[in-house]
Amino acid sequence: MNNNEEFLAEYKKLESILDGLYPKKPQDSPIWVYERELKKSNDLEKKRRAEKYSIIRQVRNILSHDEIDDEAPFIVQEETIDFVVGEIKLLEAQKTALDLCVPFEKLVFATKNSLVWNVCQAMLEKCVTNIPILNEKKCVGMFNGKAFIHMIKDRKGINITPQTKLKDIKQYLYLDMNDGVRYVFVKESAKLDQLSQLFKRTKQGKTELLIVTKTGDKFEPILGVISPHDILERG
Repeated sequence: MNNNEEFLAEYKKLESILDGLYPKKPQDSPIWVYERELKKSNDLEKKRRAEKYSIIRQVRNILSHDEIDDEAPFIVQEETIDFVVGEIKLLEAQKTALDLCVPFEKLVFATKNSLVWNVCQAMLEKCVTNIPILNEKKCVGMFNGKAFIHMIKDRKGINITPQTKLKDIKQYLYLDMNDGVRYVFVKESAKLDQLSQLFKRTKQGKTELLIVTKTGDKFEPILGVISPHDILERG
């Protein structure tokens, strides 16, 4: 295999790893999309990497489309191949959702039969703002301060007593309350870059927590949760 063939093979590997990492249109190149994301960063090193991505993308396009009499217009240098191989290693070494999450064994959670007062006490003691509500290890709701805001706004005069259970206020605990807060299910193999993107504020609101399952299906048992703090601390 000559340098050009090796470059194209490694480029294809890199493209495969990046495919699906960021939202894109079907016609967009994963390399170009990632290059654009790197350019947005305030990190100088990421901006330098973006410039190199631009170069390898152009090199690949020339080699793929501009052959002259079956001859390549140039030979790709070793350092260019080394950059592509280095990027593959860098991306493959990224931590996954399973690496970053608070695992199920350490998770503070509740069930529909948990007492509201006990859950509030757990929030204060453990310093957590979101407590998943589980049914057979599947996340069916979320308890947080928004629940009380909804109750007050509804003006139904719900009286929370020491005997009140979460199932008594279940209408305020759904994951999709559409109040500017999101809870997103992610697969255990999702990479750090992809997870970080999910915490960016969108028109749908702010993501409070990522819920990790095997394939990202909300009907699967929960494996753990990821907060923005986990990304910063462990990423």
